[in-house]
Amino acid sequence: MALLVKDDAGLPKPQYEREDGTAFEPLRGADGAMYIRIKDGFDAALGATASIESASGDGTLIGIAKNLRTRLADVQSGVGRPSDAAAPGTTDGSIIALLKQVRAILTDVWDPINQVIRANKKPIEIITHDYINVRDTAAYNSGAINVTGIAGRKYFRVLNGCDQELTLRLYVYSQTDLEGPVYEVKIPASTSTLVTVTQMPVLAEPLTQVEVQVRYSVAPTSGTVKVQLCGLPG
Repeated sequence: MALLVKDDAGLPKPQYEREDGTAFEPLRGADGAMYIRIKDGFDAALGATASIESASGDGTLIGIAKNLRTRLADVQSGVGRPSDAAAPGTTDGSIIALLKQVRAILTDVWDPINQVIRANKKPIEIITHDYINVRDTAAYNSGAINVTGIAGRKYFRVLNGCDQELTLRLYVYSQTDLEGPVYEVKIPASTSTLVTVTQMPVLAEPLTQVEVQVRYSVAPTSGTVKVQLCGLPG
């Protein structure tokens, strides 16, 4: 038989009986209110720890909270984390990863222009191919070009006015070696663009002599191509 809990004067304290009926326990509280713990599943509106996730307002509070947790996780996945790496090319990624890639692209495009503005110097613009009417798949080379006068980063301005994809190749030579490595990028048909260190990292290096080549794998039927190698004078 369970016995009542009494105070020092022998009077019963405010108390409750345990669910199994084995004992009475004193009530506890603070600031004029009792502490209350709701048994799992005993409150229909609150629900239970096993309540099914609910996407609408007709579920329990626990079910709705579970759905909110899922939705917040989806948002976090889409936004990403500060540590996310930039998403290269057209690769999908978190918002943070895509913004980092946009920042990198804009930095590469702006840096050469910004260098000119800061230094108040006119950039060097070497025309390697001047509105050539290409109607075959032959290679059109510029011949060796001395680029020692260009300091720092270089970039290409390419106007591919032809109706086929263009392959732009850069041959990097030394003063005594004309068998250097080759770098290339693809330029879509009917496109005007800049080729920077993002697409061709070697453009950040201090180069001596280069040769530029344009070539089409499918012969164009219309348009011309112009290529300029640009940079800030030393």
